[in-house]
Amino acid sequence: QYAMRGTVSNEKETKDVEIKSE
Repeated sequence: QYAMRGTVSNEKETKDVEIKSE
């Protein structure tokens, strides 16, 4: 869910979530 966020404002947050997802 969070990893599928396509917003520029949450770009950094999305990357952090993807890293923690692994």
